[in-house]
Amino acid sequence: MNVLYIGAHNDDCECNAGGVAALLKEKGCKQLFVNPASIWHGDNISEETRKEWELQEIEAAKILGAQKIQTADRYSGLYQCNADDIKKLTKIICDFNPDIVFIHWPMDNHIEHRAVAELSEKALCLAHVKGSKISEIYAFEAGTAQTSDFFKPDFYIDVESVLETVNESLRCFNQNTAKAHNLCRDKETRDIFRGSQIGIKYAEAFKIIKYPNRNNDFMLKQLLNDQFCWAGNGMYPAGGYNYF
Repeated sequence: MNVLYIGAHNDDCECNAGGVAALLKEKGCKQLFVNPASIWHGDNISEETRKEWELQEIEAAKILGAQKIQTADRYSGLYQCNADDIKKLTKIICDFNPDIVFIHWPMDNHIEHRAVAELSEKALCLAHVKGSKISEIYAFEAGTAQTSDFFKPDFYIDVESVLETVNESLRCFNQNTAKAHNLCRDKETRDIFRGSQIGIKYAEAFKIIKYPNRNNDFMLKQLLNDQFCWAGNGMYPAGGYNYF
């Protein structure tokens, strides 16, 4: 089974869905991380440093069982969705032919996360026209200051058994905007918060963007059955809204 993750920046796939990736690695899935907006924040970065950072990113993805593709120009500036990148990402999707895709939540507070969510949606739609038959699409949660205000999970994944693998991946990063200590701390804090919502130690949270085709069951749920948990209960309905 092929699983694609589209995260804006060089650490977004590892930080936001690293637990799921580690679990799916154990299931033998073929996985690909794509970063369309992995832009260096500063033009004074040497070529040697850039190459060092690229190796960090490749190793971080490898630990989680994924290959890595960077599609950005790698220079400072604000990323915006554009026609060339839609075409480029569409080709990656069609070539990889994923069964499951993870993307940014479109209502994320981070402007580049939103731009890449828009890019992902357009490329996924175009890939479908070109024959890609993706079964299901999910949105992951980024940092608490970036996503959580508008993110009410549809389901959670218990990641306690693979948290150390995720931390090993995050410790690969030693960059100006992605430092190992901060990434591990932020990741653990978020996973503890989400885990507390369903009575476990650590969890990643997700929303459903596309349901499975016709009457098929969720492939992700079948793969991660023991770790999969729907959101909501009798006291706190899924979505967290007061319906009454």
